Amino acid sequence: MNSVLILSAENLKTDPRIRRQINALKNNYELTVFGTHSPEIEGINFLKINREYPLRGKKLIHQLRLFFRMYKNYYWNDRYKKNIISLLENKKYDVVIANDIDMLPIAVVLKEKGIAKKIFFDAHEYAPLEFEDVLKWKLFHKPYKTYLCKKNIPYIDLGTTVCEGIAEEYYRVFNKKFHVITNACDYVEAIPKKIEDKVKMVFHGAATPSRKLENIIETTKILGDNFKLDMYLVGDKDYIGKLENIIISNQILNINICKPVEFSKINNMLKNYDIGIYILEPNSFNNKMALPNKLFEFIQARLAVAIGPSPEMARYVNMYDCGVVANSFLPIDMANILKKLTKDELYRLKLNTQRFAEEQSAESNAKKMINLIEACIKG
Repeated sequence: MNSVLILSAENLKTDPRIRRQINALKNNYELTVFGTHSPEIEGINFLKINREYPLRGKKLIHQLRLFFRMYKNYYWNDRYKKNIISLLENKKYDVVIANDIDMLPIAVVLKEKGIAKKIFFDAHEYAPLEFEDVLKWKLFHKPYKTYLCKKNIPYIDLGTTVCEGIAEEYYRVFNKKFHVITNACDYVEAIPKKIEDKVKMVFHGAATPSRKLENIIETTKILGDNFKLDMYLVGDKDYIGKLENIIISNQILNINICKPVEFSKINNMLKNYDIGIYILEPNSFNNKMALPNKLFEFIQARLAVAIGPSPEMARYVNMYDCGVVANSFLPIDMANILKKLTKDELYRLKLNTQRFAEEQSAESNAKKMINLIEACIKG
């Protein structure tokens, strides 16, 4: 049986994309996985990463390395990266999967040392523009991430990413073909819920200022009493508090901010709604090209989808005729298109999610990933 090593510096208990990698491969390969927290999935060898951050004085020196573009020293100053390599000195793997650009230099070293034969790079974002809407990040981290890409991408044997737009950008800038494995979640057998008196909308996910969730709140305010919105938010507590204040101060009675649910209970929560809504302004390249987990979670719960004109999301919504795409990211445009929907039309869109759910699932992506791993081994 071939051996595969998955490199990640994330919490594998909560990272859905890497959990899907593990579940796709665990029955076909001897699988070793690095992460900060165990995924608690049987049939794998888990190795824990202890991410250590510099003390205050050393942190300043660490940041100066970034400021003066001493990128090699800046990267390897994180002790846990060297620890990963030392833990694997006497191991052999057919393929190492590097999740995101921060793991790729480690994979390159493992290949140079003969520990790993092939490198499979899974880019969850377009790394050089990940937080380009933040000025400090753009000034200091963008050139650093670009350096990591230029230096390490030439060594990969196979690359994947989350959508066509990001794959095209990696090819345009770094002349490397990337395959697409979406963030599709597990297939769920379900029947769409009938529409009741009020149309029930839902948004769930991270609350960060760059997502401008105020637009969804304003849309719901314009829609009025015939629509209801529940928001299940995690993340920036200050920003969540700001959103709550907007709702209260504007006396918007058809919006509730709800307590978030566990990852495993998302589908049971979502299936009680009619529309999954997401208006994500293209204020960065990765936001423009977003094809997020939540789109696929909406579909597996058999919800119609309401989005702005985000090209990657719109590609799927239009392909399967399972929702509406507003003409702009303005709340008024989203409200106008939703107001025009009759209940029969809305239910038709919900029914159309069935083919989407079958064809775009974690199970179909697992088959694709195994085929790519096999191609990587044999190539």
